[in-house]
Amino acid sequence: MATGIGFSRRWVGWLIGALVFAGWGFFTSLDDANRDGSGEIVAAGDLDVMTLQVGDCFNDPEVIDEVVFDVAAVPCTEAHDNEVFAVQSVAAVFGGAFPGLDALDAHGYETCSGQTFDSYVGTSYMDSALEVFSFTPTEESWDQGDREIVCALFRVDFAPMTRSARNSGL
Repeated sequence: MATGIGFSRRWVGWLIGALVFAGWGFFTSLDDANRDGSGEIVAAGDLDVMTLQVGDCFNDPEVIDEVVFDVAAVPCTEAHDNEVFAVQSVAAVFGGAFPGLDALDAHGYETCSGQTFDSYVGTSYMDSALEVFSFTPTEESWDQGDREIVCALFRVDFAPMTRSARNSGL
């Protein structure tokens, strides 16, 4: 009989743990951005920087930290500060060893201000009213397999955009 009670207590403990974990997952997902079947953001919310896709629009964080984990994503038809226009792997460029933040930042600027920008926006970077920046791997994320640079753009005058910059000629 004692074995049955112990089993029941373990079962109840496991069940409570599972419910707490599921509740935490549900609670933290309440503020996540929603995508439609095509992957387009249709409802504002938080997005992990590692999940950003070409065409995603988002706002600047309230506090600018050296390392950004999440952004406030919005549909591109809503006022926004930034838009992702490229996500590119750097695995072939740098190999396996972490190259350092300066090398990643320099490569990110070169990559983001080049032909990818021109073809996305529809005008050359030098003639554009837009500026670029990139999210690059940190040493910690590199150690976890992160090998992508996320290129984003914003207006030079910092005015919010209310539509996608894709083919805008801005």
